[in-house]
Amino acid sequence: MSLPRRTLSMGSGGAMGRRAAAINDSPKPGLSRSMTMGGERTVKRLRLSRALTVPEGTTVLEACRRMAARRADAALLTDSNALLCGILTDKDIATRVIARELKIDETPVWKVMTRQPVFVLSDTLAVEALQKMVQGKFRHLPVVDNGEVVAMLDIAKCLYDAIARMERVSEKGKAAFASAADGDDKYSIVEALKEQMFRPCLSAIANADSMVVFVSPGDSVLAATKKMVDANSSSVVVAVGSKAQGILTSRDILMRVIAKNLHPDSTPVEMVMTPDPECATIDMPILDALRIMQERKFLHLPVMDRDGSIVSILDVIDITHAAISIVESTGDGVGNDDAAISMIQRFWDSAMALGPLDGETDTQSQISEASRSQIMSEAHHETASGSEASFSSSFSFKLQDRRGRMHRFSCDVQSLTPLVTCILQRLGTDINPDRLPQILGLRLFLDYSGTTGRRKGVVVSSSGTAVGMASRDAWAAAYSGVAAGAALVTGIAFIDRLRAETFDLDLLIIGPCQKLGINERIDLGIWCLKAVGTEHSSVLQINHDQPMAVARKMALALVIFGFLCSNIFFTSLASTDEFLQCLAATVPANLVYQQSSSSFTSVLQSSIQNPKFATNTTVRPLCIVTASDVSHVQSAVLCGRRAGVRLRIRSGGHDYEALSYRSVQAEVFAVLDLSRLRAVRVGNRATTAWVDAGATLGEVYYAIGTVNPGFAFPAGVCSTVGVAGYLSGGGVGLTMRKYGNGGDNVVDAKIVTAGGELLDRAAMGEDLFWAIRGGGGESFGVVVAYQLKLSTVPPTVTVFNIVRTVDQGVAGLMAKWENTILDPLLPDDLTIRVALQGNQAVFQALFLGRCSRLALTMRAVFPELGMTAADCREMTWLRAMTFIAFGNEQTPPETMLNRTNNLLGAEFKAKSDYVRRAVGEAGWASIYGQWLAPSAATAGLIMILEPHGGKVGTWTADDFTPYPHRQGVLFNIQYGVSWPRGNDGGAALGWIHGFEAFLAQFVTSNPREAFANYRDLDLGQNVVGADGVSTYESGRVWGERYFMGNFQKLAAVKARVDPSDYFRNEQSIPPLR
Repeated sequence: MSLPRRTLSMGSGGAMGRRAAAINDSPKPGLSRSMTMGGERTVKRLRLSRALTVPEGTTVLEACRRMAARRADAALLTDSNALLCGILTDKDIATRVIARELKIDETPVWKVMTRQPVFVLSDTLAVEALQKMVQGKFRHLPVVDNGEVVAMLDIAKCLYDAIARMERVSEKGKAAFASAADGDDKYSIVEALKEQMFRPCLSAIANADSMVVFVSPGDSVLAATKKMVDANSSSVVVAVGSKAQGILTSRDILMRVIAKNLHPDSTPVEMVMTPDPECATIDMPILDALRIMQERKFLHLPVMDRDGSIVSILDVIDITHAAISIVESTGDGVGNDDAAISMIQRFWDSAMALGPLDGETDTQSQISEASRSQIMSEAHHETASGSEASFSSSFSFKLQDRRGRMHRFSCDVQSLTPLVTCILQRLGTDINPDRLPQILGLRLFLDYSGTTGRRKGVVVSSSGTAVGMASRDAWAAAYSGVAAGAALVTGIAFIDRLRAETFDLDLLIIGPCQKLGINERIDLGIWCLKAVGTEHSSVLQINHDQPMAVARKMALALVIFGFLCSNIFFTSLASTDEFLQCLAATVPANLVYQQSSSSFTSVLQSSIQNPKFATNTTVRPLCIVTASDVSHVQSAVLCGRRAGVRLRIRSGGHDYEALSYRSVQAEVFAVLDLSRLRAVRVGNRATTAWVDAGATLGEVYYAIGTVNPGFAFPAGVCSTVGVAGYLSGGGVGLTMRKYGNGGDNVVDAKIVTAGGELLDRAAMGEDLFWAIRGGGGESFGVVVAYQLKLSTVPPTVTVFNIVRTVDQGVAGLMAKWENTILDPLLPDDLTIRVALQGNQAVFQALFLGRCSRLALTMRAVFPELGMTAADCREMTWLRAMTFIAFGNEQTPPETMLNRTNNLLGAEFKAKSDYVRRAVGEAGWASIYGQWLAPSAATAGLIMILEPHGGKVGTWTADDFTPYPHRQGVLFNIQYGVSWPRGNDGGAALGWIHGFEAFLAQFVTSNPREAFANYRDLDLGQNVVGADGVSTYESGRVWGERYFMGNFQKLAAVKARVDPSDYFRNEQSIPPLR
């Protein structure tokens, strides 16, 4: 869809708009094509970069993520008509967003962008474009082709290219111009320019009065950014005293702070600065400085005086503009604008005249038509994927009037009225006001699966006037017989209604009908405009001159449509190509890893915790979608629904049976990896925090402990467990006796449903909100964020690890321990978990208070353990969780941010049980004597006991969350065994199954309770019925062990929100029929 150039003046009517129009259409005096030394060398000949385009309604956070993913320091912003309306740079982000403390996840980019940027057309003279950049001190200049943003000019790349060409000529001498008629003159000009512009030292351009902003290593990024604003700078020097330690630039803030989900107000600059930056001396020639910046990819260069003190920080624009100013002042001495233009022209003309660099052909330096088309396509793709979190009813149209003029506009097409209104507004006097088209009103609502794919262009022609809608990219794999029948019946009935009617509307549908889906509401009254997909096109003709009663054709079209759809109703095979094509249209390509990708295996294994499932025999996904925005999640769900490709949802990868990234049976599926969605948003002294589903517990703990040290979140011990997986099963942890388990402390959430909708608590309803907080959240949709209630903790907490062995009477100590859990004297502030391995037990405690109080408590309730003050370790809550996770009090809290998996070469199998009556000393003695005694089979065995009681045990089974193991529960048991990788594990598996049978006498029964977070396929698997839906009866076998009486209620919720069972795995909640 092309646009006339005249429509590209930005900000019509304003001064900036007039300036842009002048810049785009009016060449400067003396710069005609015939007068340039390089001939007709256009922008296409320069080193163009693919433009990153972002819709102006995108949030700053998403824009930053896209920029970071592309390693781009600028994004071009487009309006609803896909026209360039602004530019957002790393400096804008630092100074207009971070320094103002705006919420990046809520602020749209249009609020902070630089509006109405100057741009050039692709056929603009290269010299003219480069001059504009230098004169305006622009680093970036958008390039437009046929009305579309297609590329970006970067002054740094262009300057380095020009210098390299000049240096090559200098090395070759006059021989480089031997074939040219005026070769001697050209060589002389090049040498003179080079000598004048780049031989002077930096002292000639480094302003002694310039302000160098200094910050300390411990200053926050926010404080540093505010200093940048005060100094109108894009960089600061990080120094201790007079010694520079590093440099922090606006690009660092974009790439190392925002892109990594760090908080500017709590992140010290030393964490994200460039340490020990390379500096230039004030005596260094300008050319050498530029060479350093080019080779090292620097945008900023600190300049030191002879005493070693930094006196200036130069960027490439400073150096270029200053160098040209030097030539102006040393040339004719005029120093006016015309002289500046002349000098800039001579410099760029000379560089362009030198031709391509060594190893580069002339055609290589010029962007080809195919490349330009590819760039344009990619630009369209990014705009579409970024703007449609959910596919709207607004479409872009191009209209050509009878005079050949093109009109472009966007219009909501929920009905024909807005579209015709838009057409009338643009055609104006071309339409006879006495013969306006009437609007045919017809509403037939149908349900079909998913929403439509990425929309194509629409063409309107008023020379008969035609509105054409191109076919949709990907529709569902199954056809709806109900839809076909409804269309058929409605069409026949409507023909009868139209017998006496006359309309000024002519409808023509051509081409076979595309695929329809199931279960989404659409408006058949605008079917021809919005949803009648064809293999080729659908055309709506609006005739202004023929008062013809042809609306009956609409009804006839419905009849034809019904027959076409019913003919292929039974086609229901999943289309992997369709799924991948749909993803390609809605999700950035760098976020989708297909099996053919060289990074596929590494991404798949990045969070695999059990090497047992990292083998060639494991059923692998079709692809991995590493969503970085909620819209990508929605797109993956909709594409999967339409193509019949199911999704497995992975957060941290700790699923014991690996159902988040593998299938037990051979099937086509994709993995939706949420690890890029891991922001933790917590404010100082805030009582809640919003946490993205891909964050790990370690990242949550670190964010809370550093930003809001008086608060905590009651969750588990392992720092690499994903938040979504943890909360989907309820989650047990060290402070649940005081505050309840993890799911009990979720106060809001956001979920993407099977229909692609994004719902919060108010929109999803209390039954679904109840279900996702411990009832297997992946069964109901994709939870993308949780709002967590934070718990207060004292400044100092106490931990201890006390080891006792069989020889020290560990069986008796275990019996005493289990009897203290429900002891009224045991405060909820104290949790003592136990790990059993070999012939010993490790008693591990967290106490929300100081050692002195803990010692008194232990003497009162558990004196047999022999705990003394020497066993205590007092520290902050964050350090306590780090100590418990890693076993070393010297481990820094930053270790909690490590998401590295636990592939240590050992495969394992784990199980779980619950205990409601004490095992007793004799029972513990038999467990140690018969099962835990060191042997080859038990070398990798461990048992972990998590005490309940306290607050988590006071609520009834269906209060607040589906986690049912509450009143009367003493503790739960997690037990597992490991074996060397590559071994079949037969002995170890035989041991754990034998131990499971032995424990039956001590644990719960009818049902034998198990913990959903410790998934175990030995308990049972879903059976899929003939209708493609998991049967409720098969789910009960394992489901009632995890959820007890809550299983039926969970199945009822599933039936409401996902009746077709799209979100399905071997142990997902089946819908209740």
